[in-house]
Amino acid sequence: MPQEAFIGIVYVVASAAAVLVANKVPGGGEAVEKTLVGSLLWVTWPTIVKLAIAYAALGVFQFVLRRRFLTISFHPDEAERQGWKIRAWDFLFYLSFGVVITLAVPIAGVLMVFSFLVVPAVIANLFTADKRRLTIIAWSSGALASILGLWVSYTKDLPTGPLVVCMYGLLLVGAAVLRKAGVGRTLPNPQHD
Repeated sequence: MPQEAFIGIVYVVASAAAVLVANKVPGGGEAVEKTLVGSLLWVTWPTIVKLAIAYAALGVFQFVLRRRFLTISFHPDEAERQGWKIRAWDFLFYLSFGVVITLAVPIAGVLMVFSFLVVPAVIANLFTADKRRLTIIAWSSGALASILGLWVSYTKDLPTGPLVVCMYGLLLVGAAVLRKAGVGRTLPNPQHD
């Protein structure tokens, strides 16, 4: 099973469990809504500074170890041949990943965080398997969905989180239409793009 699929499944199950728990707690409905959509527009500057420091540290951590993480993910045979403890490195990756999610959910909500994690990668994978192009397409689609969602939210006075998620959905549909029209991958095996 691809790691992204595993992450998505764990995320959805955790979200469902949160809904079940909140259902039995007084005021649970409000808690569920906040968990699902976050409170993006009410973030204070001190929170932004703390998050910026935490994300910068995590970004440096991921950048420094990127080759090892990429090798373990895309070439596990090579990692084993070099004697790397794959489970330990996977644990470090998922630990840092978990910290990012834990910090993001109270602000952005489960729906938006899940969308940021999964949809850009899915869009990029429709068009290429090349790591650099995957990164460029994923980052670009994520930025576009965010900008469009924030703009429409602001101009139409609609909830930001759900609107960004809907923009991700529209971009994914648009990308699928482009892919179906022949834009993107040309090789029969997407693993060797």
